[in-house]
Amino acid sequence: MRKKRRDLGQASDIAFLLIIFFLLLSGISSSHSLSLQLPSNTTTSASSEEPSLLTLTLTRNGALSLNNQTTSLSQLPSLVYRTTDLILEVEAETAWQEVVSILSVLQQLQPASLELEMMP
Repeated sequence: MRKKRRDLGQASDIAFLLIIFFLLLSGISSSHSLSLQLPSNTTTSASSEEPSLLTLTLTRNGALSLNNQTTSLSQLPSLVYRTTDLILEVEAETAWQEVVSILSVLQQLQPASLELEMMP
């Protein structure tokens, strides 16, 4: 009695379809990152009225404060300068959309440096 030959055609078809599926899926997903172009490190003399280090705090309910004084997103352009070093403190469980909107405003303002800290 002869052994039956297994037909591997269907299994190989499924394997190739899965490979094609995952290749297409990996090509579709693109990076959704925020590209920041930080200014070059140049030495400029800061005027005495521009604070050199600011702490911007974002709470989980969306409240924004700058050096412990309540502020809004629309007021940031008048408070942050190119010579300002900025620390962005974000509380845990804060909506990431709020963080991204603040980062996009800060990208336009181009502070001298930006540090992102997560708070518990």
